[in-house]
Amino acid sequence: MDRLKTHVAGLDEILQGGLPDFATVLVAGAPGAGKTVFCQNILFNVSKNTGRKAIYFSTISEPQIKVLRYQQQFSFFSPDYFQEKVIYRDTSTAIRRDDYSSIIEMVDGLIKEHQPVLVAVDSLKAIADRLPSLRECREFVSGHRMMEGASPPARPPLSVVPLARERACWL
Repeated sequence: MDRLKTHVAGLDEILQGGLPDFATVLVAGAPGAGKTVFCQNILFNVSKNTGRKAIYFSTISEPQIKVLRYQQQFSFFSPDYFQEKVIYRDTSTAIRRDDYSSIIEMVDGLIKEHQPVLVAVDSLKAIADRLPSLRECREFVSGHRMMEGASPPARPPLSVVPLARERACWL
């Protein structure tokens, strides 16, 4: 099985070489456990080591200057990669409007435009709760829609989910 190295100390060894190709990875934990930083670490490391882009979809409206300031404290962060190789997009406006089609259009459009090696959705629950059916929730969670537009295909998303709020469609 082909794998994508995360270049996170110790993680690739535990994962027997990295993230399996075409696997959806669900990162779950209590608030403040480090899920978001962990995923961003992987995105920056993978982008730096492959030369390919990665996309981070946020469902919480954070000004980019705040994200930039916070991330600068970590050794994985590279200002040269921020928004050039690791693309950050906020979906909170569409989520607040319950505008499912805008979320899907944004995700699909950015994947087609940037051809990312990896995609993260933080938090997946905020988007999945707005999808009109369980089938569409499963398709989104499995990354089916995300992989269609990329060539070579993007991997399914790294998904950040607060542990206490998981939804049945993950099963």
